[in-house]
Amino acid sequence: MSVKRVNSIFTFFMITIMMTSSLGIVPVAHAQDENPPNDSWFSVEEISQGDGASLTRTVIGSPPTPPTEFSVQRAAAALPEPNQQAGTGSITDVPAYDWSFGCSPTAASMIAGYYDRNNFPNMYTGPTDSGVMPLTNAVWGTWVDSGGDTRSQTPLSASRNGLDGRATKGHVDDYWREYGDATNDPFYGNWAEHAYGDSLGDYMKTNQWNNHNNSDGSTSFYTWTASPDPLTCNAMEGLDSGLGSMVSDEDGTYGIKLFYEARGYDVTSCYAQRTDNNQTGGFSFADYKAEIDTGYPVMLHVQGHTMAGVGYDDADNTVYLHDTWDYSTHTMTWGGSYAGMPLYAVSIVHPGPSPESSASLGAGKYDDIDAAWAYNGDWETTITIGAYDGTLHKSKIIGNYAEVTFDGTQFILNYTGNTNRGTMDVYIDGEKVGTIDQYASTKMFQTTWTSATYALGSHNLKLVHVSGDIIDIDAIEVLGPDITSPAAITDLAASSTWAASGTLRLSWTAPGDDGMTGTASSYQVRYSSTEIIDETAWDGATVVGLGIPTPQEAGSNESMFVGGLTPGDIYYFAVKAVDDASNPVGVSNSPSAAASTYAGLSVGKYDDRVAALQYSGIWKTKIASGSYEKTLHKSKIIGNYVEVAFDGTQFILSYTGYTNRG
Repeated sequence: MSVKRVNSIFTFFMITIMMTSSLGIVPVAHAQDENPPNDSWFSVEEISQGDGASLTRTVIGSPPTPPTEFSVQRAAAALPEPNQQAGTGSITDVPAYDWSFGCSPTAASMIAGYYDRNNFPNMYTGPTDSGVMPLTNAVWGTWVDSGGDTRSQTPLSASRNGLDGRATKGHVDDYWREYGDATNDPFYGNWAEHAYGDSLGDYMKTNQWNNHNNSDGSTSFYTWTASPDPLTCNAMEGLDSGLGSMVSDEDGTYGIKLFYEARGYDVTSCYAQRTDNNQTGGFSFADYKAEIDTGYPVMLHVQGHTMAGVGYDDADNTVYLHDTWDYSTHTMTWGGSYAGMPLYAVSIVHPGPSPESSASLGAGKYDDIDAAWAYNGDWETTITIGAYDGTLHKSKIIGNYAEVTFDGTQFILNYTGNTNRGTMDVYIDGEKVGTIDQYASTKMFQTTWTSATYALGSHNLKLVHVSGDIIDIDAIEVLGPDITSPAAITDLAASSTWAASGTLRLSWTAPGDDGMTGTASSYQVRYSSTEIIDETAWDGATVVGLGIPTPQEAGSNESMFVGGLTPGDIYYFAVKAVDDASNPVGVSNSPSAAASTYAGLSVGKYDDRVAALQYSGIWKTKIASGSYEKTLHKSKIIGNYVEVAFDGTQFILSYTGYTNRG
């Protein structure tokens, strides 16, 4: 491992690199094409990881007031209305705070303040404004430090004894002397350091000289030196910081993650990435817009300063931002400079629901952005026409995974099949049960994968990106146990009309599998000499075992003949529909009729007009010279039917064959 520290001084035509370490000078591969107002605001170190890769440690520490020579560029601007069709996007309700003990924690507190005001109320729990972060930090007034300088205050950025009801030492008491100070922190050798708790500056290691080499006003951020890829927070945990610790112990982006987790929230995405103006393929304007469009303010780093991005305009690649130096909205051009400092990198940290509050999904279909999902690693939320509800979560990093708990017996996962898709392993309750290959020869939205059936109860589903460039999650449908019974039949009718001797005809309207929806699995038919009015009477009735029809879709007409009865005797009938889950269903109404004494058609030949033939539906009688007795009955409607009782052993049916016949 080697560390090369570089303080960069820029001119319009060359780069001069000054050695500040006896270890040597290593140029850092990124564009530095403009003068920052002061090189002490921005320094970089290259840190070799011993495997050919290296990281860049960037220390950002702009002062409490902006450079006066850029006042024209810093003119206030109106935030555009969000209208993606018109090429504009914005997030309202993002606070604008004046510089409070570091630009980076101030920008982070604006973003956290927005989350506090929108669905993440535990970000701030102090007494001001009934526990809701205000839109400016004017309410907390100012404080004069040991150097005689007046500082604005924001407890979410840096806590202090006496600020916002605090009665013990906090961040400012332990770490702050005056802007730019690089001597021992006030607590060092004097009192016990306070425990991290309610300020971002603590977790971001801002102003902490003795433990983290950050002078007053500065914060450290890490990115890959020569790669445009995101440096994920997961990766930071295993990389050398160059300070005798892991990157995760020093990095400001990772510190935001720690703060969100300390406030009781999961973190669904966490990374730092260089922008595409200094690393080809880096974080782009399109990536920035996607964050804004999905409701995530963006922490923007220029070379010497940190700000909060809150909007955009496609017309000229304009970025709308809060710059930590006042309460206004300002602008810069993507890839350009702000107050003389070129755009450099972003920090992306998305809070998610608290683990305790994550819901278990019951039967139903849920989008990828449902709060029950927990995304671990770095996932992109993409707005895509064709996806379920227009969004999907996309992973580009092997090892990323997503989890959700569901109550049911089975699930169906929706994803996008495409030529650039890889595979993900499927785990149920910790056991691998399958692999989903998302590759497809053409792009196919809402492709589905159906799981096996599991025991009824709560199950944990984990989906792990194991190969390929991209995998995505679009939606999940949970299939619960079938607890809805078929509807009870209420229009059962019994008739001996046209029935053969000793038979009766039953007819009814088909119920569904679930109430009057779907198709039942089977019917049960019983008869008795007395009315079948309840379950006791049903249990004592005679079971009919022959001639029972297969259920049709709910609402269809059903009928059957029941034979083996004594002609002339009266019988009561009842019918139940059965679903595939054997849910209980009530007994139908119980009509009665006398079994037919009609012997039916005897041996002989009969025309289609004989009275014994019972036509159901719409049939037309046609005169046709070639037909038997020159007539026939014609049906043009599927589902029409005809019935007749006959007394014999066989029958021969005459009909007209033709090209249009069914």
